[in-house]
This record gives sequence, structure tokens and C-alpha cells, in this order.
Amino acid sequence: MDVSDNIYWVYSSASQSIATFIGFLIAGYTLVHSLMESAARADETLFEILESLKQDYHVKLSLLILVTASGIIGSLLVMYLYPTCYALWWFQSIQLFTVELILASIVGGGFFVSTIIDPKKYTKAAQRLAKEIDSSVLGDFRSSRSEFVEIFIKIEQRVRILWGNHTDGERLKEHGQVSFREMVDTLHLLEVISDDLYEQLILISRHRNLVVHGHIPDVSEQIFQQAKDVETELRTKLT
Repeated sequence: MDVSDNIYWVYSSASQSIATFIGFLIAGYTLVHSLMESAARADETLFEILESLKQDYHVKLSLLILVTASGIIGSLLVMYLYPTCYALWWFQSIQLFTVELILASIVGGGFFVSTIIDPKKYTKAAQRLAKEIDSSVLGDFRSSRSEFVEIFIKIEQRVRILWGNHTDGERLKEHGQVSFREMVDTLHLLEVISDDLYEQLILISRHRNLVVHGHIPDVSEQIFQQAKDVETELRTKLT
């Protein structure tokens, strides 16, 4: 096999291989995405975490597709220019850069697969979101996880009673157990709770989700105090 045949064989095979590899990877991610949607419908506490994961996966997959497409274009360019430009210095640079793109596509694809099958992906995403929230909350005082969960249980009980009193058990959805988010949305639509209280309940619920799935040991004192105030306000509505 002479040099020209070798060039054509290597770059054509490489472009076809990475295209097939990424095609299988996208098909696999489509299945993972469907499973994530099913998990979100089955467990409302995963909603924020799954949304964060989907955004993260979208960015990584978009970058991977861009690198792969660039590698394929580079391979086609090398094969097209080789007969007339093989002796030029810039042609060798294109060859080298194309090889780097192909390798980056393969390594990036492997890294992406390891990311989406990571059994701890929910915990890691929850911890990352918790850090993002904490960075926007002032104050160094912390309250324990158990104290926060105890307050949230009381809030959920008050919301459930309030929802039952105003809806007689009628649902917005026809399947599954009524969720905290559904009850809060219903009470907001019925104007039983104000916009401000609704936003506070959603924020507190989000913290509950991150605490449970991220195994976070504590929450900010500001959030804990807000949960106590919300519980008091809900108790007042029931009297």
C-alpha cells in the first residue's frame, strides 16, 4: 500500500468510525433521556436534579458533536487536498489537527458515556446545585439536615390539609399519588396562597430535594428560618 492509499484509508475509516460511534452514543443518550423523564414523573423530588443533569448533558453532547463534525470535515479536507497539497507545510498542520480532533472525539465520547452511567450522578448533581444556592445566601450559620427535614414534614402536612379542604381531593392529574408540587400549584391557582408564599414553598421544596438526594448535612440558617416562617403562616391559615 503506497502513501496515498494509506492516507485515504486512514482518514476515510476514521471519519466513518467516529460518525458511527457518535451515532450509537446519541441513540443511547436518547434512551437515557427517556428514563430520566420517567424518573421525574415517578418522583417529583428529582425534578430540579434531572433538569440540571439534562442541561449538563446537552452542553457536553453539543461540544462532542461539534468536535466530531470538525474531525469528519478535516478528514474529508485531507483526502481532497492530498493529491495537490501534500508537500505544503500547512497541509501537514491540517493532518495533525484532524488527528487530534478524531482522538478528542473518541476520548470525549468515552468520557460522556462514563458520565451518564455514573451511579452517583444524582447525588453529585444535587451537591453541585446546593453549592450554587449556598453561594447566593448570606450568613455562615447552619442548621442541621434533620431539623430542616422535620420542619418540611410539618409544612407538607399543612399543605396537604389545606389542599384537601379546598379541593375535596380533586386532582389536576389523573395518575399516581398527589405530589407536594401539585398541591402547591393547585392552592396557588385557587388563590388560597399568595404569589410570595407560593415562591417560598417552591424554594423550600427545592432545598428538600437537594438535601435528600445530595446527602447534604446542613442548610443555611436563612433557609431554615424561612421554612419556619412558612410553617407558621400555613398553620395560621388552618385556624
